[in-house]
Amino acid sequence: MTWRIPNPQSLFQEIRIALGDLSKYLDHQQLDLSAARVATDWNPAWIAPTFLNSWVNYGAPWEVAGYRKYPNGDVAMRGLVKNGTHGLNIFVLPVGYRPPNNLLKANINGNALGRLNIDPAGQVYSEAAIGNNAFVDLNFTFSTRT
Repeated sequence: MTWRIPNPQSLFQEIRIALGDLSKYLDHQQLDLSAARVATDWNPAWIAPTFLNSWVNYGAPWEVAGYRKYPNGDVAMRGLVKNGTHGLNIFVLPVGYRPPNNLLKANINGNALGRLNIDPAGQVYSEAAIGNNAFVDLNFTFSTRT
């Protein structure tokens, strides 16, 4: 049996194509990792809402109200507010920060049971089952994706 050794020059084109494909693959993988890192590490600034209907921040040492949006479409809200009128808007989220469907979150209103509502028009409001407006917890995260 005779072994035939190929001419190295005949392999150059195949090697060049394989290395080009590998380079494209690695570039794509690096971009994917970069995007994942941004999605988990990126920490946008909190945006202070414009309060409505007599709602105000509860005050120190409690966290002030705010909201922010992450690259994956999740919106986080935070804070403790007081003194407004239940059933009327605490504030309205801007377009792009609104949920696609009505949302509600059970929460504590003045040491009693209540709920926080957010609708597709961006209205954020509280309903007190048996609570009062001494304070309302706004800590909630939701998705803007459908």
